[in-house]
Amino acid sequence: MNILSIDIDYAYSPTISSYDDYVVGSKISLEEQEKLIKQKGLPSPKVNNSKLEILREVLDKKTGPKVPLNISSHHHSILHFLPTDTSFSIYNFDHHHDIYYPGWHSLEELDEGNWVFHTEHELIDKYVWFCNEDSEQIEDISVVSFPVEIVTEVVLPSLPNFDMVFCCYSPHWTGDSGRKNLVKILRRD
Repeated sequence: MNILSIDIDYAYSPTISSYDDYVVGSKISLEEQEKLIKQKGLPSPKVNNSKLEILREVLDKKTGPKVPLNISSHHHSILHFLPTDTSFSIYNFDHHHDIYYPGWHSLEELDEGNWVFHTEHELIDKYVWFCNEDSEQIEDISVVSFPVEIVTEVVLPSLPNFDMVFCCYSPHWTGDSGRKNLVKILRRD
C-alpha cells in the first residue's frame, strides 16, 4: 500500500525558513503562536505557488477519485488513518521530516514533529520524505528501523499511484492561509 502524505507547509518555502525556529507548534494555541511571531518581527507565512502546483500535479496524476482522502489540522493525526493489518510505504511532502527533532520536543509525547517515530515500525516498508532545499535535515535516523529516503526533486513518473491520501494544513506554520491553499490543491475542476 502506498500512502501520500501532504503537509501544506511544504509549499511555504522559502518564507517558512525565516520563522520556522520560532514555531512552537500545537503545544500552544494558534493565537499564542501568531503573537510570538509578530513580537519577533518575523514575516507572515507566504505560499510558493510553484510548490502548490507540484502538489496539485501529484494529486491529479497519482490519485483517483475513489482514493480515500483524510484531512486534519495537525500531521500527527495521520496515525488514526494508517493501516494496522498490512504493510505500507509513506511518501511525505513536507517542509519537515517529522521523525524527531532533538531539543524541540521529546520522543515520549506524540506531536506533529515526531509522528513518524510513533508509527508501527514493523508495518512500514519505507518512508520517503520530499523536502525543500531549505528544510532542516534529519539529525539521527537511527531512531527508526525502516528505510528512509530523502528527495528534493519531484520526478512524477517515478512516483507510484497512491492508495490513500492524508493532508494537513499545519496552522502554526501556515497561518490562516494553510487551509485555503490546501483546499485549492484538492479541488478537481
